[in-house]
Amino acid sequence: MSTNFRFALISLSFWCACAPQPGLPGSLDTVKPLDMALAETVEVDSAVAKVIHDLSISTSDVDAASPADGACLTYGDASVATMRQGKSGCYRLSNVISIGLTPSSKSPTLFVQDGNGGAYSAVQTKCSSTSTAHPCTVAADVHSIAVGHSVTLQGTYIKAMGGFEEFYIDTVSDNGAATTTPNALTLGIADVAKGSTQTAAWFQRVSVTLASADTLLPYSLSPPELQSTYNGVPSTSCPYWYGFSLIPKSAKVTAGALCSGTTQPSAAASKAAEILIGTDFYDGFTASSDCACASKYGDKLVTSTSTLSGKLQGILIFDSPIGGTGYQYVAPQADTDAPISNLK
Repeated sequence: MSTNFRFALISLSFWCACAPQPGLPGSLDTVKPLDMALAETVEVDSAVAKVIHDLSISTSDVDAASPADGACLTYGDASVATMRQGKSGCYRLSNVISIGLTPSSKSPTLFVQDGNGGAYSAVQTKCSSTSTAHPCTVAADVHSIAVGHSVTLQGTYIKAMGGFEEFYIDTVSDNGAATTTPNALTLGIADVAKGSTQTAAWFQRVSVTLASADTLLPYSLSPPELQSTYNGVPSTSCPYWYGFSLIPKSAKVTAGALCSGTTQPSAAASKAAEILIGTDFYDGFTASSDCACASKYGDKLVTSTSTLSGKLQGILIFDSPIGGTGYQYVAPQADTDAPISNLK
């Protein structure tokens, strides 16, 4: 095994089976801890490292800029689109646009995009102040970046089999408000479904116009993809769920069970047409399916009469758990991005 390859495997050591996302448990924030287990460090033993080795990248997929000691010495200049279609390595992304920021102050996730948009033009970037695999000392700076600002980032990009890809921030510069910002990418309802794979659109802000036949209805309040876990073990404290799924009315399927008091229903059978809705941006999007925890955070639960019509907007995110199947989901950034009716 080459030294660079060993570094790439170590770089993946914090990769855990949980959602971000919306991802996510493990945050030490006193506010609702969402999307942060992927940004927290999970040290793994040699057996888990072998699993990562079997699932991930070959030596040809690691750029020579990745040094043996795990710290970038130099950074290659690239656009997001060029980087995402290239190899893992150390990159500088200059004057990219901030299009989304999760609320965590200790482990923020910043979504950035090339100013002119286009295929593969966006990426999620991580900064965890508690990570030992990818230590980030600029979490406070990342947390303060406003959406719509131009930023320059330096860090390590990891790309692996199964679709896993993330950028771990070393340094960040806020260049102030951008003169232009990318438009939301228009997609169809089938493009954002769980069974679709829109790699070129991942991490962009997307907009889906819903025809009346495609009004979205509640489907599963407990999709396994969005369950809060840490090291593969379900969480034992709030939050327990980082989202839910909706499904087009035209699919003509029976909805899964709803909350019974604080009791979480079982997951409904997986459907390719269902749309996973993540709560990564929980400071702006307050719909929830977390039966036991919604009231604690001031969120409102999806009900049997809830519907979503008009438009669905948000960041299209991809996640890939260890040993599992990757999936995409939409993370609305505000309640107006997914105006779900009849919440309680």
